[in-house]
Amino acid sequence: VASDEERKKDLRWAIGAENLSRFNSMLSVAEAFDPIAITADAWEGGDWLIQFENGVYDLETATFRDGLPEDMNYQSTGFNYDPQATCPVWEDAILEMMDNDPEMVSFLQHAIGYSLTGSTREQCLFILTGYGCNGKSVVLDTLLHLLHEYGMNSPFSAFEVKNNEQSNELARLVGARLVSSSESSQTRKLNEERIKMITGGDKVTARFLYQEHFTYTPKFKLWFAVNTLPEIRGTDNGIWRRIKVIPFDVSFKGREDFELTDKLLKELPGIMNWAIRGAHLWIKNGLPEPHRVKSATNEYRSESDIVAVFLDEKVIKNQAQSVKASKLYATFRDHCIRSGQHAMSVSMFGRQMRQLGYDKRKSNGAMIYDGVGLELDDPYDGALMP
Repeated sequence: VASDEERKKDLRWAIGAENLSRFNSMLSVAEAFDPIAITADAWEGGDWLIQFENGVYDLETATFRDGLPEDMNYQSTGFNYDPQATCPVWEDAILEMMDNDPEMVSFLQHAIGYSLTGSTREQCLFILTGYGCNGKSVVLDTLLHLLHEYGMNSPFSAFEVKNNEQSNELARLVGARLVSSSESSQTRKLNEERIKMITGGDKVTARFLYQEHFTYTPKFKLWFAVNTLPEIRGTDNGIWRRIKVIPFDVSFKGREDFELTDKLLKELPGIMNWAIRGAHLWIKNGLPEPHRVKSATNEYRSESDIVAVFLDEKVIKNQAQSVKASKLYATFRDHCIRSGQHAMSVSMFGRQMRQLGYDKRKSNGAMIYDGVGLELDDPYDGALMP
């Protein structure tokens, strides 16, 4: 039997254990203890599982079952799985938005189905583009409601080049499977390295404001809705193979259905079945691109190659002519300034000229490009050489 002194000692210890500093110390020890500690990635559940209010759907096995503790799911769609639910309004709307093109509808279904999963093996970025009243915002809003806790919206600034790179925006995207972002006001310069990192399945380092850094592997697919395509400076395949431009060319101006969003929200269980079928199609077929996606993406790439555009607009391509490299770059820089674009460095300009098939040679102490000359009415026409 404990003595009074021992009981008093135990009581003092128990009261002291309720002190906040001791409680926090206990948590700090526990989070570093291997049998207890787990990473943020572990709480995302399986890449193929979707948690509904009434159970779990396994996209890989196409089965629905009760949730299990070992699933480690903390997210949910927020509604019940109903295998009989349909979505006629959604299907009609998507078909009309895609200009009655079944290939485009199929591509969207594959892409949305892929976005239900935690896989990023396609390593791509979906860009919905088109000017006003074309449904692209309705599609993304519906997808965010569909995925609920699996979906997030992020400001476009998280994916553009800016002076302050220490954004905590990536920290809040842990566990997301679809992240949407919209930009309608102006052209933004895309942070290409960040896009490669996010879509490539690499670990990223992030932190919340005033907290420690941590690492995680993004599972989300990026979906942008833009009026003006963002600026991409890179010409390498490393960035362009990831871009999937989805044109929304049909305008609904003057015939808008202002109740469409409400109608679609009532169809969420049916839209989920449509998306699940898309996931099964993606697992079977991958992500085959229709002609319109390839064409829109190729056009975007051509227009983004500012050196190639400069050569087409300001340079005479003739094997009999040559131009000083310094004068050609000066003209290029002036062209960029007048067109409101950022001029790349002279070394980057030289690398892109080489990629386009133009090599420099030395002549009389100056570096020369053969096969090109400047327009005679150009302010730098003194660069033209015989």
